[in-house]
Amino acid sequence: MVDSHAIVECSVLDKRTHVCQQARVGSCLETPQMALVGKQSVVPEGVILEPGAVIGQDVIASDYPAKVVQSGVMIQTRRLPNEI
Repeated sequence: MVDSHAIVECSVLDKRTHVCQQARVGSCLETPQMALVGKQSVVPEGVILEPGAVIGQDVIASDYPAKVVQSGVMIQTRRLPNEI
C-alpha cells in the first residue's frame, strides 16, 4: 500500500509492504539502481530510500537508524523470530 503524498520510482515493493505519507522510495533520475523493499515491511513517514537501498522483510519503523537510507545500505529487522 502506498499512502497519499508518497513517491515510489524505479523500485521493487514486495507483497504487503506499506509506504507511509511523505516517504520517498527510489528515483529514476540519479542512477540506474533500484530501491528494494521486502515483504511485510513498512517505510515510515518522511523516510527517503535512495536508489540501491535495500529493506529486508518484516522491517518496521523502529528498525530505521535514520530518515535517509543511502545507496548500498541494507536494513534488516531487529526483532527476534518469535516477535514477528
